[in-house]
Parts: sequence; structure tokens; C-alpha cells
Amino acid sequence: MDREILLIVDPMCSWCWGFSPVIRAIVDAYAGRAPVYPIVGGLRPLTSDLMNDRAKEEIRHHWEQVHEASGQPFDFSFFDRDGFIYDTEPACRALVTVRFLKPKLSLTFLELLHKAFYAKTTMSPT
Repeated sequence: MDREILLIVDPMCSWCWGFSPVIRAIVDAYAGRAPVYPIVGGLRPLTSDLMNDRAKEEIRHHWEQVHEASGQPFDFSFFDRDGFIYDTEPACRALVTVRFLKPKLSLTFLELLHKAFYAKTTMSPT
């Protein structure tokens, strides 16, 4: 194929999660004609500070806006967690690795990362 659609994204970006139904529609609409190729942007790379109450409040506000605008589900119990470091680099590296090893699975992997982070943060180990 001589065409591709570039998707600049971060697996831990709430607006990217909110926009994911649109991306799915684009993928479906252009299947076989122009693959969607994710490129990570690195929203918060190498952050090492724990999220404090102010940071949680700011991020929660963004999540609420995205939820309101997109209808995408969010698990707001995320903000009850202590000791979270909002470093997006590991998730970005994971997506780049999948894109390199199994390019056709990269968007599915991105969707799974988004769901795990935004909609299922209280998952149990079983």
C-alpha cells in the first residue's frame, strides 16, 4: 500500500482514549486501503514524581471532560490510589514494541492498553 494514516497517540492520554471510537471507525472505513499507523507522542515520559492531590484533581478534571465529550467509560477509583507515578514511557515503549513485532496488532494492543488504564483500573489478579 502506498498510503497510511498516522495516528499520534499516547496510551495514557485521556483524549486519545476518548477519540478511540473515531479511530476504530477510521480503521474500519479505510480497511485495505490505508492502514492506521500509531506513533507514540510521549505525554508524560520519565516522570518520577508521585501524583499528589493537586495532580489528581487536575487529571480527574480532564477525565471528566473526556467522559462528558466522548461517552467513553472511566474508572474514577483510580484517584483513590496512593503512590502512582504517571509515567507514560513504559506504555509507549510497549506499543512501539508491539508495532515492531506485530504491526497488524498494534491498534488492538493500544485499545487494550486504553481499556486497562482508563476503564479497568480496579482489576483483580484473577
